[in-house]
Amino acid sequence: MPVLITSKKKLHVDSFSLHPILSRDSVIATSPYQTDYLTLTTGAVNAMGFNLDSFNKNKAVIADSISINRPVIYVYRDKLPPSPPAAIKPLPTATISKITWPVDINKIIIDNGEVSYTEKNEKSRMEGTLLLARMNGTIGTIKNNRIAINDSLNVNVHMLLMNEAPVHIIIKEAYKDSANGFTLKLQMEPTKLSVLNPIMVPLSNVKITAGTVDTFNLEAVAREYFAVGNIKMYYKNLHIKIINDGNPNKSSFKNKILTFLVNTFVINNNNSNKTGIIFLERMRERSFFNYLLKIAFNGIGSSVRTRMNKKNKKLFKKELEERKLSPNFQEQYIPD
Repeated sequence: MPVLITSKKKLHVDSFSLHPILSRDSVIATSPYQTDYLTLTTGAVNAMGFNLDSFNKNKAVIADSISINRPVIYVYRDKLPPSPPAAIKPLPTATISKITWPVDINKIIIDNGEVSYTEKNEKSRMEGTLLLARMNGTIGTIKNNRIAINDSLNVNVHMLLMNEAPVHIIIKEAYKDSANGFTLKLQMEPTKLSVLNPIMVPLSNVKITAGTVDTFNLEAVAREYFAVGNIKMYYKNLHIKIINDGNPNKSSFKNKILTFLVNTFVINNNNSNKTGIIFLERMRERSFFNYLLKIAFNGIGSSVRTRMNKKNKKLFKKELEERKLSPNFQEQYIPD
């Protein structure tokens, strides 16, 4: 990791790598609970406006901008071991606040990044992978000191889902929000729904055999305990197949009957105008990335399943009453 610091407050790192000392299989074998095996590699890293004096004095990371070329994050989890004891995972701004050294970065620029999450099913032992490729965008205002009332963490990134479907994600979380939450906007360009099969087939025993999305716009507000929002997911000719043991070519007679019933009575094969309602109780011991995935799949489910909208609306109204939230909160995200 050669490092060059110039007299003009510029820092250059040729590359960066972070990974456990033990191999993936060794980490999983020696852990009594499920654990995320994570690695990070990058190409060149360049920091502009880097404060060398503050770094030498108290390890403070202060910079106007940091550009990271080709960051690649790989995460792997085996679902066979038992879940770890419950421990609350903080949301992004709370995570930044826990960093022990001062951080104040105006902007991080991501150039051609990639995130890969692979999960191994506890029953079928098949692996499903979610891939976010060709990530380009910015993460703005990363700081844990001298925080102003209007400071917010901002994420604005374009990417390819499964290296195929163009996706745009915007996240904003205020540092001094008393509700400890963030807003999420997610858009996807027209694509085939079968793009999701690499993760759905091995992990849920469901294969999408037909269907195309014309419109996908999701908006949600996610708090410490729950997320609520709506989604306009307009699609046509959706059909699925129930399979066995994560094998797309293996389907029992029972599953063939289930496939017929689901396609006929459980899912909407077409949706040209229905707005889906999102309501999700957060599993606080799971990661922020898991939270985002659950919100997205809850939205997809509310668009596809015939009765899920009514269920989500009922659950959200119950949450409003229990937490005594303003009715305006409902009017903003739950359509009549």
